[in-house]
Amino acid sequence: MEQEAGEKVSPVTQNRPLPYRFLKVEEGGEGVLHLWIDRAKQLNTLSVPTLHELTSFFASLPQMKHQVLLIRGAGGKAFAAGANIKELIPFGPWEAREFSALGQNIFFLMESAPQTIIAAIDGYCMGGGCDFAMGADIRVASERSVFAHTGAKMGIITGFGGTQRLPRLVGMRHAKEIFFTAERFSAHEALRKGFITQVIPTETFHQEVENLAQRIAKRPAKEMKRAKRLLCKAMDINRNAHRLLEYSNSGDRQWE
Repeated sequence: MEQEAGEKVSPVTQNRPLPYRFLKVEEGGEGVLHLWIDRAKQLNTLSVPTLHELTSFFASLPQMKHQVLLIRGAGGKAFAAGANIKELIPFGPWEAREFSALGQNIFFLMESAPQTIIAAIDGYCMGGGCDFAMGADIRVASERSVFAHTGAKMGIITGFGGTQRLPRLVGMRHAKEIFFTAERFSAHEALRKGFITQVIPTETFHQEVENLAQRIAKRPAKEMKRAKRLLCKAMDINRNAHRLLEYSNSGDRQWE
């Protein structure tokens, strides 16, 4: 495929460039891959073209050798400030459902990926950006980060699976408060609610998340893949069925 004018080429591990306009992919330390949402001037909003690039990227993860994927937003102001609202205004019912399916497929690919995915949130994390972060396995945030699910203010509701993921993550009472008030909350509030697992000083944020990624990347790869798959299954099947699934896989050292 020829590179179009203005496109940036991001290296990955398969000795072939992938052309991205709105993403940046970089090698980290051993076993770590970095993904940046690269729309800093737009606060890294998840436009339709960006979502298509994310689909292509996450679909390629099973072929990559990395054990950890670290996701960040470019520019230092936002992780992802939600969808591009200007794109949504002309949508009819069919277009809205197609947009919803596009986002939901990305988060399914994230959950299915063999890598441990870390959302490193620094700045605004709003609306669809919250949904995107929930697709990660681990979420950490800088002290200056700000969160909200603002759809209620605009008369819309998330179609990216947030109404399923958020209650499972923070509990029903916090999920209802977040959706119904559409109010902003701080990183420390996000930690209290259970949306993130760590609040990190802004000055040391990038180094500390890199250290976290490196620590996880040193764990046995097959066991980490197996653990992620079992943990994700735990949310979708009853306790007895999951107990049997865990039991059957505990003796299968070749299963990935």
